[in-house]
Amino acid sequence: MLVLWAHFRGLLPEAQQYPWVQTTLGAIGVDIFFVISGFIISLTIDKRESNWRLFAARRVARVVPIYYLICLPFLLRAAIVRPHEWLQKIWNTLAFLPVLDFNSFTNPVHLYGWTLCFEMWFYLVVTIALIFLPKKSVIGAVLAFFVLGVLLQTSLYQGSWTFPRFAFNPMVLEFCCGCLIYLFREKLNRWICGAVAIAFVPLLFFHQQLGWHGEVLIHPNLAWTRMLVWGGFAAFLVATVVSFDRVRPFAPKGLLSMLGNASYSIYLVQPICWLLVITFLPPGWGAVAAFVAMAGVGGFLTWKLIERPVTSLARRLCDRLFRVGGAAA
Repeated sequence: MLVLWAHFRGLLPEAQQYPWVQTTLGAIGVDIFFVISGFIISLTIDKRESNWRLFAARRVARVVPIYYLICLPFLLRAAIVRPHEWLQKIWNTLAFLPVLDFNSFTNPVHLYGWTLCFEMWFYLVVTIALIFLPKKSVIGAVLAFFVLGVLLQTSLYQGSWTFPRFAFNPMVLEFCCGCLIYLFREKLNRWICGAVAIAFVPLLFFHQQLGWHGEVLIHPNLAWTRMLVWGGFAAFLVATVVSFDRVRPFAPKGLLSMLGNASYSIYLVQPICWLLVITFLPPGWGAVAAFVAMAGVGGFLTWKLIERPVTSLARRLCDRLFRVGGAAA
């Protein structure tokens, strides 16, 4: 919902650009997502999947099939509209890692695919750690790798190759925050975490540039600010929820459960909904309402009819191929 908020301002004429519409703060949903991802992956390794093949296969099964399907029309469009970036765009879309980029990051054909590039990079690092290290050492090694890499990259790297700036952008430390929350989950004080999260709130509105990922991926100082301010809020927000959940576990039902289940599909269908709205509707609140409704309904239907069965099939195949002795190692 935060990401929807961040994106619909382009559907309004300038006269209707109220301050709460102009803000890029909704992009903080990505930072919250990265922190949650670090927490969930740490839990997954600790409780379920220390077999690196099964871990990697399940991550691919969860993220890739539906993403590729939705990217198909955008791949065709990019070939026509931006043929000079075709190689980089198709590579960053299908392989996720921008190893062909120099001087700047080339967005995947999906407008929000850059977040999945970070996500798959995180999964890759964890997978490599699982190959070479015992399970109990994996998270610590991943934390050390990212912290050291970010410090070296932001202080020393001056080259034109984009990949080091991407791989060790300070935003990757938000995954590390999620890992730390998992490791210290039993020691979290929910009231202190909540108070710190609230203390961050006034700071969130003073850095509008933080919502433009193209700028954040290029400028180290901006990336550090986003990680510390938006990432700091996201970390303490997630820590608060985790610590309250330990006292009284959440059991969301109805709309909340539906939004959680369909959240990935809602995220992925937004560019399609955007193109349909700007093609057939004039700018205004009607276009905004149509965009939000189409993203919600379209995302739910995509989850129900495509994402869920495709992911389920992919996971079953992974389990058959990579389970050891009938159970995950």
